[in-house]
Amino acid sequence: MKKLYLFFIIVSVIFLAGCFNKKSAVDNRIEKNIKQTYEERGEDVDVNIDTKKGELTFENKDQGVLVKTSEQGDLELPDDWPKEVKVYPNGKLVAVVKNDEGIHVTIKVNDSLDKIKKWYDEQMQKTDWQSEINFNMGASWMSSYKKGNYQLVFNAGPSEEESGNMLTISYIQAK
Repeated sequence: MKKLYLFFIIVSVIFLAGCFNKKSAVDNRIEKNIKQTYEERGEDVDVNIDTKKGELTFENKDQGVLVKTSEQGDLELPDDWPKEVKVYPNGKLVAVVKNDEGIHVTIKVNDSLDKIKKWYDEQMQKTDWQSEINFNMGASWMSSYKKGNYQLVFNAGPSEEESGNMLTISYIQAK
């Protein structure tokens, strides 16, 4: 499983770096290689890479893994995402990962970390999610909430590649 995630990180970095200008033979070759690798293991996967649009979609139906990335930030929250947890206003949903651990989304935001945290704190107070952890870590912050057997974990910090901030929210079953 670790090799699988490492593989996706490498593909995503190449993809997001914008090394290629359009959906090309390179995109098609990478898709074919990925599919072939998984088919050899007897796994059913769908792959779509479009570097011109800045998009990547990978789904391993056998392992229940879905990875979507979009430089445009035009992804949608999955249907099984908690309805009371919204994308930050003017935030761009740039990644969605679903796996056996839960759902993880990444939002690119141009506002300050303090403003983002304040907005989510106010939103969460309107719900029946119970605050568990809430602390700053220098240039970043983390908050955690629990509801029944589920946990929401917010991690925010400066974007390492661009201006602005990145917020990852994980929706996981509590252990």
